[in-house]
Amino acid sequence: AARSPFCRPVKPRRLRGWAMHQWHSKIVWAAEKCYWDLASKYIDEGEDVEQRGHCGWTALGMAASHGHLETMRCLVEQKGANLEARDDDGKTALVWACAHGQVAAAAYLLSRGAKHDRESFDARGRGAVAWAAQNGFPEAVRLLAEQGVDLSPADDEGLTPLALAAARGRWAVVAELEATPKSPPRPAAPTRGAVPGAAVGAAAGAAAREKELLGERKAGAAAAVGDQPRPRGAIGDDAPDALRARPQACTNATVHQHMRTCM
Repeated sequence: AARSPFCRPVKPRRLRGWAMHQWHSKIVWAAEKCYWDLASKYIDEGEDVEQRGHCGWTALGMAASHGHLETMRCLVEQKGANLEARDDDGKTALVWACAHGQVAAAAYLLSRGAKHDRESFDARGRGAVAWAAQNGFPEAVRLLAEQGVDLSPADDEGLTPLALAAARGRWAVVAELEATPKSPPRPAAPTRGAVPGAAVGAAAGAAAREKELLGERKAGAAAAVGDQPRPRGAIGDDAPDALRARPQACTNATVHQHMRTCM
């Protein structure tokens, strides 16, 4: 029988080699898979520990983004990996660890002296705090706050970590940022989703004020035409005696008769 062209067998070795050499370098691929023995073998065979993979990934940055702590320790302490090496977007290993919520990896990098000031920000002017806040990792934000990291730097577009978190509904991060004395006043929250904290009271107060103003406008309009607001279902003085005396017994015919006499 003829073989279908859509059922071609896949060669595992060829696919593995393509993934390693085209998508990542060998050492970055090993760091991503947490194959430290294999990564160490590649380095001992002559591979550079800072060799870049796809989009400029380094082995340390890849291991930090996945939280492979043992691989990170071996790369830094045994092979001398650079803590401040950047990818093509300017992100360091610390930024990638916080962007993926890898708190243990971020804590290790900070303990080894990883920079977290503005000089360590990426090409968009965002640091570890901004990416942790945007992606919704309050534990990473808390760790950075305990290390004395500034929680309110604005990026190149003027957006603070608080604004990035609020725009994406990361309310746990918003609460964490608001709990610190360094945080600026909270920006306006988006209309969708629940809004915690003082924003709820502010929204309720605004709604009550709007309702009060609406009532004042209605009363002013009624006074301008020389009429007073009448409760729903009330009977006017110009209604016939039968309608005022026994309103509960009125029929549709009585109401229609009254309407014809007033027309």
